[in-house]
Amino acid sequence: MKHTSALLFLCLAATTAPAAVHTVSNGTTPAQHATIAAAMSAAADGDTIYICASHLSYGSFTVTKSLTLIGEGAWPVDGGHAATVGAITFSGASAGSTIIGLFVDPATSSGTTLGTDQITIQRCRLHQVGIPSAYAVRTTNGSGGHVLRHNYIVGRIDLDNSAADVLIANNIIAPWGGQVALRNSVEPTVLLRNNIFLGPVTSGHSVSDVSNASFLSNIFMGTGARINEATVTSCLFNNNLTWQVPGITTID
Repeated sequence: MKHTSALLFLCLAATTAPAAVHTVSNGTTPAQHATIAAAMSAAADGDTIYICASHLSYGSFTVTKSLTLIGEGAWPVDGGHAATVGAITFSGASAGSTIIGLFVDPATSSGTTLGTDQITIQRCRLHQVGIPSAYAVRTTNGSGGHVLRHNYIVGRIDLDNSAADVLIANNIIAPWGGQVALRNSVEPTVLLRNNIFLGPVTSGHSVSDVSNASFLSNIFMGTGARINEATVTSCLFNNNLTWQVPGITTID
């Protein structure tokens, strides 16, 4: 009986052990690791990685475990620095991961690639490099269940037509150049709510090649913040506002 009780205690202890926290700094702030790759190598599924603000970018990386990555801030504070990274790719083993408070500033055409399910991105600044084939956020491999919330996105959100159960809420979305802000979505479980779409200074569209999605309580602002009525079909529009959007008659 004593052996059985001891074994039961060890099993319970193993299943209730708290997730570990790993710190990263490539600057002067003390931390356990100098690179994100080293922190991810030391981490286990469910762990958290804190990324210190720095005058240097931490570079691009691929997430291969289910982790929470928290940056010290996506915007410089009081003349300081952001927690800046390059392109981020989420692979199959990283399903359920979250990133918070990062400035994602890729140096190549890649932005943030969601190649697995249930990725949450919140309070981040997501940029697209300035070439037409680039994107700020892209889904691949039919992944879904994503949440993009409270972000500032400069560039395109590129869904791959099979991305389902996607929530895009409370973001400011500003397309790069004359590109669209959102495209390539056909799933009825894609919901855009309480976002501000800032149109480019040139003529264009904020949303193109989207069907069956729901647009609730969004604001479309600027010359190019229009809906492409030729390619946006069977969508639900409810309680949206437009401001200084020329030539638009309805987005119903």
